Amino acid sequence: MSGGRVDALQDLAQDDVSLARLNVKGASLVEIQLQGADLREADLSETDLRNANLERTNLEKANLERANLSGVQLQKANLEGANLRQVTSAQVNLTDARMLGADLAGATLPNAIFENADLSGVDLLDAKLPKAKLVNATLASANLQNALLDSADLTNANLLAAKLDGADLSNATLIGANLTGVNLATVKLCNTTMPDGTVEKKNCS
Repeated sequence: MSGGRVDALQDLAQDDVSLARLNVKGASLVEIQLQGADLREADLSETDLRNANLERTNLEKANLERANLSGVQLQKANLEGANLRQVTSAQVNLTDARMLGADLAGATLPNAIFENADLSGVDLLDAKLPKAKLVNATLASANLQNALLDSADLTNANLLAAKLDGADLSNATLIGANLTGVNLATVKLCNTTMPDGTVEKKNCS
């Protein structure tokens, strides 16, 4: 997308013009400033959003499949029901984001920040979240099957009834986490700090 069109989008957002259902599939939107914008049901699939500012943006049911979210600011954004399948990022900030029912299957989000985020019912099947910060995050009924959470910080996270079959929690921290209804039988636990502070090493072979 040309610089002029990017500037036009930013101007519309600043003027509180709705960008709902906007289609910019595959566009280059590097460093775009759309904080607080209305992007409900927008098609942002395959876009390059590196270092964009999308704080407080309404992305409910938006399509961000395969988008590059490296360095994107999404604090307090609404991503309820959004499609984030196979997104990639080298440190997206989703602090306080609302993500109920979002689809992040196959996402690659190392060092992602999800502190205080609501991820209830999200699909993180096969997602890669090494070193992710999920402190105080809500992951109730989330699908984390086969997810990579190596060295993730899940301190005080709510994982009530989450599906963790086949997940890798090596070196992760779960101090104070709610694991009620979670089956850990097939979860990889190696140097994993459990909710009570004990360190589990049963799968370190």
